[in-house]
Amino acid sequence: MRLEAEVRSDLDVIGREAMGQAFKAADFDEPEVLINGVQHSRVRRYREAVHTSFGPVEVEKTSYRKDRLTSPVAAMDKALGLVEGGYTPKCGKILCLLTALAVREDVAKIVGEFGGMTMGSATIYRVPQVVMARYEVRRKELDIDQQVRERSPIPPEAAIVQIGLDGVMVPQDGEHCDPRGRTPASDPDPPRHEQAVGTMPASPRDADGTEGIAWHEASVGTLAFFDKGGRHLQTTYLGRMPEAHKATLEELLTDEAAHVAANRPDLRPVFASDGAEGQWAALRRIRQTLPASMQTRAVDLLDLFHMGEHLQDAADAVYGKANPKARVARVDWLETLKAYEDGIDKVRQSLRNQGRETTRQKVSKEVNKVLTYLKNNRLRAAYKFAEDNHLPLATGPTEAAAKSLVGVRLKRSGARYSQHGGQTILTLLAAHKSNRFDALWDVIVANCYAANVKRPLSLAG
Repeated sequence: MRLEAEVRSDLDVIGREAMGQAFKAADFDEPEVLINGVQHSRVRRYREAVHTSFGPVEVEKTSYRKDRLTSPVAAMDKALGLVEGGYTPKCGKILCLLTALAVREDVAKIVGEFGGMTMGSATIYRVPQVVMARYEVRRKELDIDQQVRERSPIPPEAAIVQIGLDGVMVPQDGEHCDPRGRTPASDPDPPRHEQAVGTMPASPRDADGTEGIAWHEASVGTLAFFDKGGRHLQTTYLGRMPEAHKATLEELLTDEAAHVAANRPDLRPVFASDGAEGQWAALRRIRQTLPASMQTRAVDLLDLFHMGEHLQDAADAVYGKANPKARVARVDWLETLKAYEDGIDKVRQSLRNQGRETTRQKVSKEVNKVLTYLKNNRLRAAYKFAEDNHLPLATGPTEAAAKSLVGVRLKRSGARYSQHGGQTILTLLAAHKSNRFDALWDVIVANCYAANVKRPLSLAG
């Protein structure tokens, strides 16, 4: 262990020396430079530490600005795409990926064990947040998400795309919800990165008229691709912190669906969710944006697992929860749904018969409740057609998104998240699980940090 640590330390020294030479080669110290074709004049020369994956390196930089109304920028930062002026793109990428996967204290421990990068948990927390603040503020203006989509190919063997969304509760801070029983004076001021770059959209917690309620509904969405035999190929994950009517998630899902329609109009869309009417209203609006040919082939399917839960409620009411007949009845009704084109009508008739035979008001009430649920979802129960055409019957990818993006990562003991802090994790983790993290990072660096820097022609010779 000692030998390996010493070798690693020596390699880091070599790495810092190599990076120092690269910084020196990329240095600008001219009276004027052109940044994206715009002339900038020299302001000052200074020294600064730049963090690399081998550790910090002291470099000399020259700052420039185009006029007295704009803030100075370091030509080296723009030429190399340095993140926030103090981190190489590789170093920043590592911090953002680790933040998506683990809490900052664990990230600090992991980074410390690997060696090279030496920074505290405060820095590890701050860098991804400011990076994603720039993304949030400029993602529409720069069309960042579309650039990422264009770098993320749809599986060529795909024949089906399932589009789904769901809500999942997430713990939030602020709103007079300080931990351990402390009495707060008010919500904290926005962190520095939000004050400097911009803030996230308002959360429902800001306008729900309550205090002390720490849990609100976040949202997840998925586009899952399957081949013609029903084999799962790939899933695109989306996650958004609580927002009224899941507005941003619907916008992102609509854009993803449009990208699929533009590139693979041959795919059959399957819209899937549980029985929440608000979610189905969003899916209807997304469906209406698709080309007519895709709308014609599209199928709405209520998640079979949620259907089974409601049928189990009816069976438990009729036979009793401890009675094996309740389980048998549920399985029989589900198989009927999958075996017959009019399976939903057969199950409804069976339940109506059960309701007529009982004299117990409680049982009758539960059966009628399930009958209403079946009636409301009658057009989303083409399970026989789905089975025959190898379409997904359940919302497994969407449920997986809810568990992996929010359940596993955000619902930790004692954890609470600000709107932007939680969104930073959701965006980065969703990109990672969608195999889009590299593309997202490259696009963010190219659009938010890098620029074309040149010496004026009069100085280039």
